[in-house]
Amino acid sequence: MLLIKLREDNLKIINPFTGKPPCKRCSYVGCPGGLSHFTFIVQLKTQQRIRKFKAWRYQQRYAYIWDSLDNVEVDGIDSRDYPDFCDAFISYAEVRGRPATDRELDYLNEQSDFVYEQAVRRVF
Repeated sequence: MLLIKLREDNLKIINPFTGKPPCKRCSYVGCPGGLSHFTFIVQLKTQQRIRKFKAWRYQQRYAYIWDSLDNVEVDGIDSRDYPDFCDAFISYAEVRGRPATDRELDYLNEQSDFVYEQAVRRVF
């Protein structure tokens, strides 16, 4: 991400690397403008699609966990942290009858809604 710098004399947003104002078509500071504007926009949208695809692929890689998850153990529950349980984490789980790997546990701990739900189940 490019840094945005303000000129104090006329308060225009400029690109700190080129010293040029943002593109008039898209008002993006990193766009070079002119004929290369369209190439820049295509590259930007391609990068966004790649990021979305990688996130989707990451979710699909661990989609099988939800079908066969058993014996979930939650640690880090503090009664003084009652409504949030922000320190709670999944310490052990079984997937398809075997202990979950570290990567699978990391994936489960990234799902904050699931961790919260399991913490509330354990307390109540």
